Amino acid sequence: MIGDSPGATRANQSPSAPTGWYPDPSGERQWRRWDGEWTSRVHPYDHAANSVADLSLLRALRAQYLYGAASFFAGAGLVLGMVHHWPGTKHPVSLDVATTLTTIGGALLVLGYAHYVRLALALDRRHSLSCWLPIENVLLVTTLLLHRLDNQRVRRTVLAEALLMALLVFAGGPFAWLFVIAPLLALQHVTLTRVVFDHLT
Repeated sequence: MIGDSPGATRANQSPSAPTGWYPDPSGERQWRRWDGEWTSRVHPYDHAANSVADLSLLRALRAQYLYGAASFFAGAGLVLGMVHHWPGTKHPVSLDVATTLTTIGGALLVLGYAHYVRLALALDRRHSLSCWLPIENVLLVTTLLLHRLDNQRVRRTVLAEALLMALLVFAGGPFAWLFVIAPLLALQHVTLTRVVFDHLT
């Protein structure tokens, strides 16, 4: 598994083992890449030992593209949707439905937020306050991931993302079709995170 220590077992030779870096089965003191079979790609242990942060980053990236980003934006969409359809609003749903969906949305939002904090901390070695602030840490993650890819349109992309999130929050009620922004942002974050993960591995 990604981030296993040099002393990990050699059971990683199983065809069902996930793709990643493992101790070399030859006994050499190095990591070897497993992609369903052993590849020729290797890294010495001293390199890996000095890259604990990189291994943590790989774990955070993998968790983020698997469920972190989707959880955050799905939760945000549900919570914001219920705010605009709570009993007593112009287009209400029943209190039971509103309460249930808000609870589910809140749980997803908290889970997604936790993954954004984790990834922001792994990317930002200074561990700035921005890593912990909701929404700001989402934009920070986008910024740092784009920098990892040497993307020349960082500022434009982050500003567009901030505008889309503002539209979702403030105009999602009157214009329900704007809730399509949530899955689009989730897809963008999943794709970007997966690209950086693949680039690093």
